[in-house]
Amino acid sequence: MRILQIITLSELGGAQTVVINLSNKLSENHEVIVAAGEDDGKMWQMLHPDMKQE
Repeated sequence: MRILQIITLSELGGAQTVVINLSNKLSENHEVIVAAGEDDGKMWQMLHPDMKQE
């Protein structure tokens, strides 16, 4: 299954932590794409390296 997670900011916070945890776990068995607004926040560093980032 292909899953798209969208969040407005990539700076680390509560919502971003939820996206990170869900996406990393789901990426074990599914194709996950994470999309976020502008900035290169810490969220990107915490996502699995094979995950697509937009």
